[in-house]
Amino acid sequence: MAWITAYLPPWTAPGVFCFATVALIAGNLLFLLSTRVTVSWKPLWVLVLALVPHNGEILFNLTNAQAWLSLGLVLLLMAEAPRSRVQAVGDAGFLCLAGATSPHVIFLLPLFALAAWQRRTRHAVILFGLAALLSWLQVWHLLGTRDSGGIDLGDPGWVMGLGVRFGGATLLPPSLLRGMPASLVLVLVGVLHIFLATVLWRTRVRALREAWLAGVLVTIAVLAAYRHAPARLASGGLDHYAFLPGVTLLWVLAGLATSGGPGRRVAALLLVLAVGSAGASFRSRPLQDLRWGRCSEWIGGDVPCDIPLNPFGWMLRYEPAAEGRPTTDDALASVLARTIGTRPLRITPEPAARVAFAGGRPMLAAPPGTVIELPLPIGATRIVGRCAPWPLSHLMTRDDVLRFHVGWRADGGDWQIIHTWEYRPSLERLFWEYHDLDVPLPSDAQGVVGFASVSLGGHPELYQALWGGLHVR
Repeated sequence: MAWITAYLPPWTAPGVFCFATVALIAGNLLFLLSTRVTVSWKPLWVLVLALVPHNGEILFNLTNAQAWLSLGLVLLLMAEAPRSRVQAVGDAGFLCLAGATSPHVIFLLPLFALAAWQRRTRHAVILFGLAALLSWLQVWHLLGTRDSGGIDLGDPGWVMGLGVRFGGATLLPPSLLRGMPASLVLVLVGVLHIFLATVLWRTRVRALREAWLAGVLVTIAVLAAYRHAPARLASGGLDHYAFLPGVTLLWVLAGLATSGGPGRRVAALLLVLAVGSAGASFRSRPLQDLRWGRCSEWIGGDVPCDIPLNPFGWMLRYEPAAEGRPTTDDALASVLARTIGTRPLRITPEPAARVAFAGGRPMLAAPPGTVIELPLPIGATRIVGRCAPWPLSHLMTRDDVLRFHVGWRADGGDWQIIHTWEYRPSLERLFWEYHDLDVPLPSDAQGVVGFASVSLGGHPELYQALWGGLHVR
């Protein structure tokens, strides 16, 4: 999809990516509803996809397409043998697409091997061979990109991380989980999966057994990937890794509840709990309109820029030189003319020539401590403009404080601060934020006006201050 959008106007990229993701989701649903997946009460299985709590990042987002591609691999394992050559080629093509995209093919490889051994068909053996080849490619890639450090089994984050990610958040509301002892959550989830393993061994329903094993294997993979920081597994930022284990868990419960076999009443009760958990989880702030159409017009230009994206904390970084585009001789002057609107009297220290955006408007990005000075005309009454914090990382804390100052000073005098605005990140302020300046000047103001930002603690290296449209009138 990235290759396709390279030949289209930049403003079309979100629509193309969203269309591709919708097509991927629809493909999974159609495959689940097809005659090749032989389970009862299929509408209930489809409804399960809406019961797994997540923060929305797996929807309409190709970055996390592996969540849906991996789910398609599970359906491929659950499906009956293809009835035509077209279906067989389609299976192999989808496996190549999903396996080249998602590392989960590595951890589902044992299930492909089991299917080849049990079915002993040419098609099952071919799928296993493809899965083995793709797994090798994924392992070769991961060995060069993943940290191979040690593991701290004494970290208390393991208990809550495993308990939440392997069933807790799927069946219980997050507010209830946060108030429970971590060890109790882990014990409850452990009892749940012992129950499922026992019932599945007795019923021997292949589709349910493979779905449950897929969830277990992917969970083990996620635990291995975050062995250095297991507490992060309980955070909302990793919901896309918990989607497949959550779906397979509820599929198993749906299959048991409608099978008429042992454990159906317990499975039905757990499904009711999942409905309650979903109702308490899907409450989130709507995504911001970041004016992508306006910001994307800068892609292909001669100025480096950072464009904010949804969800909060993500951005697209454009470098003209890296794209082989021409650049201006005085890049900073070009940036200042397009952001602040004029060349300041002084700007110290001189920042890099880089544009960022707030509310769709281009702004100068400068590190905390940068001071911008403009002349103060005789008779001026107001200072107008816009300022904004620009987080460079997700690793923000409540201790981070970025304060913006507006003031004036006479020649050789001290700064007189006349306006202050403060940004401190919190769960309620995790979105792209800006502040419009409209500051009245005192009658005795003279000399120059200044704009500055100061980091008061935390991690100043994780922030830039944005300034735009600054002028005195």
